[in-house]
Amino acid sequence: MLTKKLKTMNKNLTEIIFVLDESGSMGSVRSDVIGGFNTFLKDQKEIPGEAVMTLVKFDTDYTKLEEGTLLEKVKELDNELYTPGGLTALLDAVGKTINEVTSRHATLEEDEVPGKTILVVFTDGEENSSQEFKKKADIGKMVKEREDAGWEVLFMGADIDAWGEGSSMGFSKSRGVAKGDMLGNMAKMSYYTANYRNNVDFGAVMNMTEVNETFDMTTEEAKEKLEKLKKK
Repeated sequence: MLTKKLKTMNKNLTEIIFVLDESGSMGSVRSDVIGGFNTFLKDQKEIPGEAVMTLVKFDTDYTKLEEGTLLEKVKELDNELYTPGGLTALLDAVGKTINEVTSRHATLEEDEVPGKTILVVFTDGEENSSQEFKKKADIGKMVKEREDAGWEVLFMGADIDAWGEGSSMGFSKSRGVAKGDMLGNMAKMSYYTANYRNNVDFGAVMNMTEVNETFDMTTEEAKEKLEKLKKK
């Protein structure tokens, strides 16, 4: 784990930011995305500690479903809320999300700012339609600024060169996963998030070894470890 120097924040509060690809190619795994995300949400509600969620979906457009919402009030996904179609405006999704969350945090009293913030970007395709953010280098600067500020940031690519795509956008941690195992991916992401919330010290972030250890384990192993965290 790496430790960052941070200003006064609410050490008991975590913000979970999920940026979820809703482009047309995700249509083949639509039901598993919905089911996997809803299980992820249920799991996080059962983990000790306060948390809020920002949930963004993107295709050609960018849509916020939740913005700093208390976890217990976050709605599940369904076939009306998650409707794959369109292209992949990945840079716009990441850039807008970082800008909007950072701006919102800046308006809060210091003791209201989440002591921990985790940003997860999940996509099965490469950038092809952004209008506002055109350069990966610009996104890279924004990502590094957030990592330097203590955010836990992870890029997940399904059936693509996740390391190449993620690192080109400035993500220091990227992980490739199988698109055909969305339920397993979400279960491991749920454990990773819960582990960050409960076991990572204030001001620290996970390292790539911990990322790989999580996503190399079986789904059942992740679920077992998650259940233990629920009882802490």
